[in-house]
Amino acid sequence: MTTIDLNLSQRRYERFVREYTVDRNVSAAYIRAGYVGNASNAKRLFETIEIQVAIAQIDCEVYHKIDLTVERIMEEYTKLAFAEMVDVYYPGTKVFLPLDEMPDNVRGAIESIELDEITGQITKLKLSNKKGALDSLAKIMNMFEGHQKAGSGEIKIVMDEKDLKA
Repeated sequence: MTTIDLNLSQRRYERFVREYTVDRNVSAAYIRAGYVGNASNAKRLFETIEIQVAIAQIDCEVYHKIDLTVERIMEEYTKLAFAEMVDVYYPGTKVFLPLDEMPDNVRGAIESIELDEITGQITKLKLSNKKGALDSLAKIMNMFEGHQKAGSGEIKIVMDEKDLKA
């Protein structure tokens, strides 16, 4: 009888993990896995080492399958952060280059594009939010480490002796 209960628990644990990876909703996954809805029990189950390890394994499989790496994410942020509008035009003009003639980094940073219905030529083009990408890169690189907010709208910069000598 104990073996049956353990197997049932094991199947439910596996089902909980799979359901969680669908939408990252602990309570919904708990219910879909066959448990009676209880937020504190769902949270307790979610926080167990076995569940966390199983979720991490599934995440790793997915990341590997889609080739999601830190390097690739950084490359994409870099495209967004450093794309320049000057690279979308023929040199010295305001005439858009065809997409296949634009640099890869610029094509990867296009947020929206409008085409002429008749000619198919680009009439309007918008690049992604440069500041957002730069902020994300700065956070990843810990550029704001040591800087603390001093009040509303102000930033207090904390420097030590090595900063002053640089």
